[in-house]
Amino acid sequence: MFRLILVVLVWHALCLQSWAQQAKDYWPKTQDPELLELAKKKLTYYSHEPAYQNAANNPQGGLHTTKRNPGIPGRDPHGHANGEFPWSSPAGLHESNNFKATRFVYLPGPITYSTGWYKAVRGGDRDFLYVWNYPTNTVFVEALTLGYQGKDYLWQLRTRTKTRSGWVGKVYSPFTSGEDVRTVVEVKGLLKRRLVVRQDNKIIDRQMELHEGGTVHPKVLQGLEFKRGQIPLTTKSSMSIVPKGYVGIPSQCSTCHRTVLQHAFDLEGRRDWYGRVRGSDETFSFHIFDPASISRNGMHVAPRLNQQLVKAGLLKRE
Repeated sequence: MFRLILVVLVWHALCLQSWAQQAKDYWPKTQDPELLELAKKKLTYYSHEPAYQNAANNPQGGLHTTKRNPGIPGRDPHGHANGEFPWSSPAGLHESNNFKATRFVYLPGPITYSTGWYKAVRGGDRDFLYVWNYPTNTVFVEALTLGYQGKDYLWQLRTRTKTRSGWVGKVYSPFTSGEDVRTVVEVKGLLKRRLVVRQDNKIIDRQMELHEGGTVHPKVLQGLEFKRGQIPLTTKSSMSIVPKGYVGIPSQCSTCHRTVLQHAFDLEGRRDWYGRVRGSDETFSFHIFDPASISRNGMHVAPRLNQQLVKAGLLKRE
């Protein structure tokens, strides 16, 4: 089991201690050389309230929670792009709710930011935006767990590394083929039932060794070694080795990640929605703002930088 080395930064709303206490339950056994090397780095846990920029001609900018619909009631389910696929949740999990994402970042140097005026290609208001970029060799880690009977079971680990030529994403799972699943469940003597198996981007029915309600029990995940690749299964059950409604990861994740900071009008101009796709530098979940500057009632609040990042030397203007 890996020992995580955490940089102790006193960020607002972060809980490093609780992660340190539970690290053994989240970080996988593995023989993968890149994961082994990653375990040696200083990973910092973060949990940022999702927020997107929507300045609407205001020279100070604007930052809003994704939980509020800024549009006319009844005209659009969210009023912004960040409440739906592919921006609302980790890839493949937009129809799932029985999972938890725990996130970390390795920063080899400071994040750099700039400000300026940007206009949607299709027209609309100009936005005064904060745009930030991560240094080369930054690594984002997303540990995805299933909760069952008060315990979290790691079923997938995702990483995104910034290289000189762009971002590289990788996925690690205990099962990377249908044969992997068969081998484990046969050894554990589970019952034979039907499950949906994902192979070559097609969904087909297969007979699998299963347990309890026609699914593979999440307890089989415990103690397994992780390797590169994703679990080739989907399920309609709320109890399995993948979350209910999981549809797998698209082959071109970068297509979605490149939409950060795009205006909603440029994504679909006829809808009653506003603002920008959250995040920057092809990363949705992290932002550089003080959570206290997020507007939660639709009123304008000028964004403020996270001073803990500034004081730690991890955020500076270009």
